[in-house]
Amino acid sequence: MKRPRGAEHPQRTLKKSSAVHEIDTIDAKGVISAAFESRYISKREPCLIQGLVDGFDLESFRLDNVADFLQCDDFLQVERKSNGGYGTGENRIRLKLADLVERLKNGDHSLYLTTQYDEDDCLSDDDSDGEFPQLGIAPVPTDTDSELGSIDFDNFHDDFDDEGDNSDDEENSANEDETSLDTAYARVQELLQKPLTNLCHTWPMELLRPGLLAGLVPQQINLWMGRADPDSRLLFDESQPLLGLGRSLPSPGASSSGLHHDHADNLYILISGKKRFTLFPPTDAPNLYTVGDIEKIYPSGVIDYIRNEKAPFWKHVREDGALVEQVALWRLERESLDEEEKKRLEAVAASESEVHEEKARLGKTKRDPPSFSRIPPALLHLDDVQDAKKRTKMQRLIDTEFPRLKQCKPLQVTIEPGQMLYLPAGWFHEVSSFGSDDEPVHIAVNYWFAPPANRSPPLYADSYWAEDFDETSKCLRVLHSHGR
Repeated sequence: MKRPRGAEHPQRTLKKSSAVHEIDTIDAKGVISAAFESRYISKREPCLIQGLVDGFDLESFRLDNVADFLQCDDFLQVERKSNGGYGTGENRIRLKLADLVERLKNGDHSLYLTTQYDEDDCLSDDDSDGEFPQLGIAPVPTDTDSELGSIDFDNFHDDFDDEGDNSDDEENSANEDETSLDTAYARVQELLQKPLTNLCHTWPMELLRPGLLAGLVPQQINLWMGRADPDSRLLFDESQPLLGLGRSLPSPGASSSGLHHDHADNLYILISGKKRFTLFPPTDAPNLYTVGDIEKIYPSGVIDYIRNEKAPFWKHVREDGALVEQVALWRLERESLDEEEKKRLEAVAASESEVHEEKARLGKTKRDPPSFSRIPPALLHLDDVQDAKKRTKMQRLIDTEFPRLKQCKPLQVTIEPGQMLYLPAGWFHEVSSFGSDDEPVHIAVNYWFAPPANRSPPLYADSYWAEDFDETSKCLRVLHSHGR
């Protein structure tokens, strides 16, 4: 099994430490970036933040305003509820933002807008005729090859031609400019995922890269939107595996994301509704029954998995969440290397690239990513189960199928509109979404950041992520200069 080593990062493993049983609540006003970095980012601890990123307009993202604000006419991939919750990647359909907003206003609680992924298997609602593809792919943000909870880096390093063109052939020059524009738009869309992409024209850099987390490099910004179902109930069938619980919850009106972790630091902003996060630190990972077999847990909290039958398309990551393959290619392109190191990096890149060939041969698999837990979310909320007999049987299920869960002490934090949650990479979270008394629709925006490799500045061990974001910034300037 190939692992990141040498220049990819020295091998360090996260050690079990005293558990944090509650998280801090801080006020966004007056928080100094360096102090936030030292207290939370470097210590890899979550916190609840009262207030918003400077300049973030909450009202623009509310249901009545969001379609006009974002001006997105592209088709989006929208999940339908499955097994009492979301996060299975099944039943995806294509809708435009205005149509989704209208359905949510009209009471449709079966739909949920999440991160956007490959569109190959996503049907338009008109074409689907009521039947939806059963993909079984969880909603990882675009990176279906590596099954990560962060962005796909495979197309992140397309270099730009300079704006100046010395060619006498005007037609070729125009074609090159147009290609550059297309490339620029594609890269910016990786940062500002649909339907947020047009914000590249209106959001200043202070919103694209919030000052509170100035030391971290942004990877992706996403919109989440759904409607609470007042009639949702706990699924319970003793004749089915795991009592047929699926991703249902005992909490009235709630839907669940499923318990999982991401490979990026998360800044989560609630617009409307209510979100309950049930959290476990990365040190609890061996007790949370992940789909994949854990290879190592880095001090940053990033978790790498063994590539095997449980995760056949897994691509290894280093401590800052970067794909080992991409880092190897990046170093081969930029550095003067001795022959031994060059051959080693070429072997790393070749080994990881075999995943693409294997996926093309086998096709997509009907399994959750390795970063998801097999524990039904309802088992995390036994106190909400009103039926004593069901609660006893669910406790027995924990005792027989998930006994190590009892060694964990979860944290629980509820986010209200106008609050933010900072969650470091590797922290497991089950998100229960609710409506509120005056707003049944829950809406959120989140930022994903490349997690730090170091506990003190500089937060990254090399310039990989800095160069990556520099290229994105260059693309933003190209779009602005062409008025696109």
